[in-house]
Amino acid sequence: MKRWSRSMFGAAAAAALVLGGGAIAYADDLESTVTVDDLVVSTPVVELGVLGCETSRDVVVKLNLDRGGNGAATIFQSGSTLTFSRTAQTNVSATQPIPPTITLPGDWASLDQHSTVDSAKTTSTITVAAGDTNGTFSGQASYQASGTVVNGDTKLRTASVNVSWSVENCGVVVDPVDETAPIVTLLCPTDPIPQGEEAYATWTADDEDGGSGVAEGYESGSILLDTSTLGEHTATAPAGTSVDEAGNPSAEASCTFTVVDVTPPVVALICPTEPVLLDSVAEASWTATDEAGGSGIADGYESGSIPLDTSSVGWKTATAAEGTALDKAGNASAAVSCGYRVIYDFDGFFRPVDMGGVVNSVKAGSAVPMKFSLGGDQGLDIIADGYPKVVFTACGAAAVDAIETTVTAGGSSLSYDAVTGQYVYVWKTQKSWAGTCGTFELQLDDGVTRTAKFKFLK
Repeated sequence: MKRWSRSMFGAAAAAALVLGGGAIAYADDLESTVTVDDLVVSTPVVELGVLGCETSRDVVVKLNLDRGGNGAATIFQSGSTLTFSRTAQTNVSATQPIPPTITLPGDWASLDQHSTVDSAKTTSTITVAAGDTNGTFSGQASYQASGTVVNGDTKLRTASVNVSWSVENCGVVVDPVDETAPIVTLLCPTDPIPQGEEAYATWTADDEDGGSGVAEGYESGSILLDTSTLGEHTATAPAGTSVDEAGNPSAEASCTFTVVDVTPPVVALICPTEPVLLDSVAEASWTATDEAGGSGIADGYESGSIPLDTSSVGWKTATAAEGTALDKAGNASAAVSCGYRVIYDFDGFFRPVDMGGVVNSVKAGSAVPMKFSLGGDQGLDIIADGYPKVVFTACGAAAVDAIETTVTAGGSSLSYDAVTGQYVYVWKTQKSWAGTCGTFELQLDDGVTRTAKFKFLK
């Protein structure tokens, strides 16, 4: 752009008022800033250079008041309103300033005479029409600002902008020059894109009819989209993505696309690590997490628990069903499971057998009543295959306590005493075990093995 910064035009350029006694007082003056293309103008005349036949050129003029007065008759009142107008136009067309009025700062009159503070600006556009005649031309637009100075008088300040130009090639046929840039059309995917998925926007370039045409290699292409974050985004093909054969670069083009969360949250289900008792109340707890940068877990779906089935013994599987958790995008978690173990509420062995590391002595060949409870009658089909059994060990120095009571039995057997709520397994020892030591092992169908130590006497 051509800039004529803080340049003074016409009578207002260096207005000086002669006061009584011959002293010189300077006034608050109207100044203008002129913009044409990118040239900085250093003379009072805006030189537009050569214009094509029947073309036009705009000159933008910004007007403001410069603080320069030093007396009540030369300084405009603080906070007062100035009215701007275009007073004359010669050989050009100039618009009235917009806005037509501006308000001075509230401390305008108290500012130093040489203050760099300017008033707000108002704008007029001068249009120069080249016409269809070759030659050199000039024109002028004049402006004034009207307002009230400190002593109450109404004062005017004026400025003019002079423009000169020349016109060539009227009536001369010249080869057309392609100055029109190709147009890039960028197309983003219309369907939502899953977060993190590779996706592209495609572009094509077209030149105007009769133009030089799109340069080879610049006809089409694609742009990798950033799908790392959710929501609506803008993809941009930068200026110069395409050029035509005349070297004109395309303007920036853009399109929008939407990235959505399609990844379900993950539920972690945690079962008790310790066995739970038959018919007890137990639960597995769960927590939900969403992927980094995802939509997040929906309110109320962050964590919870599910009840465990303890109606029978053994290893069990607990399952948090599909949709136990949801994220804010409505994605449902997959089903997830964990394992837990249910065991009998075992107590025993009761007397006459001693526990706690005591070695029970018993005459080999006798029958020992192994008494225990399971929290109720669980039926008689409770002993695991291959049990009970004896694992013989070396006799040590542990305390030995004699079995006070043995029973007569033809063989081993299991029964339940509803009165005492106890099971009695009559264990028939063998005479051949005399002089040995061993551990009685009883494993029930809950998978837990209970033991007692014995020494077999002759």
